[in-house]
Parts: sequence; C-alpha cells; structure tokens
Amino acid sequence: MAEKKVAIVGIGQTLHDVHPTRSWRSLLNEAVNKALTDAKITIDDVKAGYISMGSPEQHGQEHVAGMASWEIGMWPKGMIHCEDACASGTAALRAGWFTVLSGKADIVLVAGVDKNTDNINGWEAIGAHTDVEWEYTFGLAWGPLMALLKKLHMQRYGSTDEQWLMYPVVTHEYATKNPNCNQYGKKPMTLEEAKASPYLFGPAHMVELCPFTDGACAVVIATEEVARELTKKPVFIEHIAVGSDPQLLGNRWQWSDEGGLLEWRGEIEAANECYSKAGIKADDIDVVTVHDSGTCVSPVHLENIGIFKRGEAPKKIFEGETRIGGKCPCSTHGGMRWLGHPIGASGLNMVHELTLQLRGDAEKDKRQVPNAEFGMFSNEGSNGASMIVGILKRGG
Repeated sequence: MAEKKVAIVGIGQTLHDVHPTRSWRSLLNEAVNKALTDAKITIDDVKAGYISMGSPEQHGQEHVAGMASWEIGMWPKGMIHCEDACASGTAALRAGWFTVLSGKADIVLVAGVDKNTDNINGWEAIGAHTDVEWEYTFGLAWGPLMALLKKLHMQRYGSTDEQWLMYPVVTHEYATKNPNCNQYGKKPMTLEEAKASPYLFGPAHMVELCPFTDGACAVVIATEEVARELTKKPVFIEHIAVGSDPQLLGNRWQWSDEGGLLEWRGEIEAANECYSKAGIKADDIDVVTVHDSGTCVSPVHLENIGIFKRGEAPKKIFEGETRIGGKCPCSTHGGMRWLGHPIGASGLNMVHELTLQLRGDAEKDKRQVPNAEFGMFSNEGSNGASMIVGILKRGG
C-alpha cells in the first residue's frame, strides 16, 4: 500500500535579528500566528504540537514544551520538545511528519525558537554540542572545525580561498532580498569585501561564520485530504531521513576512503535514502538549503548529498552554479550566515524557504527559482553527529 502523503499547509517566520526587548515566547507567538494564518486555521484545529529549542538552558528555562503550549493557546493539549543541537527544528518536523503518517493527528504544528543574544554563555552552549570531554575542552568547537574542514578540502582538492568565499557572497545577495533577514535592502557584498574580512580561525574568515541571532519559525503540516481543503498549493514531504557520524571526530579517522573527514557517512546515507524514497536523483533537485552556520562546511554538504561531485563544490559555487539560473540555487533565504542561526528555528527556516520556492511565493522578493518542483534540505546537528535530510515536492 502506498505511503500516505503529508503536506506543508502553513509557514510563519519572524524577523531574525537581535531583539533585546522581546522574549522567546513573544517570538514564538508571532511565528505560530503567521503559520496558522497562512494555513487558514486556528490553534483549535491543531491536534498535536512539537517545539524545538536547541539550548533552553541558555534562557535558564527547562521544560519549554509545557510553557509553549500555554503561550500559543494549545492548552490543555500539550506539546513535545525536540532537541538535536542545530538540527532540532528538522528533528521536530520529522516527529510531526511521523505523527501525521501514523494517523494519530491530521493537523500538526511544528515550531522552533531561540533567543541566543541574551545569553553571555552562548559559546559554552554551542560548545556543549560537541564532545565536551575530548573536543571542546581542547578547543575543537564549532569555528575551529569549520576552518579544519576548509583546510582539508583546500589541501586535498586544490580549492582556493577565493572559491570558498563566493558562497557567503552569493547567499548575502539572497539575504538582501529576504524581508525576514536583517540584511534586507542592504547593498550586496562583493568578493573583494569578503576577501578583506579578517581571518578568525585558521583559513576561516569572519565573514564565513554566522552570528548569534534571535528568531522563530513555525510550520503546519497535515494529511493530503486536509491539505487539499486548505490550499491550492500544498508542498508535500516526500521523505525525511536521519544519519549519524561519530560525535568524536577522532573516531572518524578510521575512514579509509579518499574523503576522510570530508565524507560524512550519515549525511550521504540519509540523502541516498531520500532520493530512493522520492524516486529521483540529485540532478532532479531544483533548490537546496544546506547547513551553513559556518559557510566553510556548506560545500562539504553539497558534495555529500550529491549536488556536486567530490572536491568540486567550491569551484562550482565560484562559477555561479548556486545562483538562480545555475545548476542548483542554494540557501536562497540567505542561509544561517546571513539570516542568522537561532538554533531551534534554523532547521525550520530551511523548510520555510523551500516551501516558499515550491509554492512560487518567493517571486515577490525577486529570489524565485523558476518552476521549482523538488527542494532538498540537509540540516546538521553538532559535528555531523546528527544529520537530518529531507526532500519536498511541489503539489498541484
């Protein structure tokens, strides 16, 4: 029997910025209300809910699910909190997807939020997503890892600093066209300006690493039957897969293949599972969003999911293949580097953008990928210890 279809019927997002006068609950409410309005339903129509917050301890607040349920009006129905480091948002989406597939609920709300800029210990919270005993303690946290991956790729495949810097240049141009990004309306960055950005870790420039940000995003999903009643432009979730590599990077040296630390087995297998379930190939993907909290890892993701061949991504990006009109436009919302990285919302931000693209609703902001049918996301948690990959398809 064919698997049931699950569709995205509503999306909502806040402005991603530093919000000193707003709480995480305020941001959450805004994103949820926008998603419900987009879906043309009320909170009373929602049968189940999931919330993602990457590091609730940053706010000094555990058990956010119960608080969120009250804040958005779901009470006495409850929510479940999903945490998977930077992949928390797509982990929550996968849980919601399973809930609809199981037949336990026909409409599910998935919401993500974080307010990272209030917390002076943000770096410690991010560092705790690595192996604290054997990595973070010795300095191998988020930024240094990005630099390591870039250096390995440059040494192995001869990619250049200039090629790598084209990724933040291209995504910044997208960000200037995204009204939910604090770069909206600004002058696009030039390659020369990117090259002038100071080095922060090894070969990684400051322009290649994302800032802490506040923001929220929400997605409403439903059965195909309900979706057909609510919208003429459903976006179907073809498949969502999970992969994993050892959290401790030292355990990855056992790989004897050419890719070494650049070949993330969990991501590769999750992507292949998605292609198989969707009945398509990497060449069929029209628009992609990859994890780019550090843009030094973005080309690695694009190679692991098969958009570009091993060792070729930086060169292809430099040649314009991730621009609209190129082989596969990437992170057309600006990515985590420019939209920001409020951890709980970041994975859902990727889904939000793909939904806009597949519905044709990015046209008004002049960043629409023409005739986009298939979209793909690859969301990283920690150092690839959690990889959540999904494929979405335009409905009709």
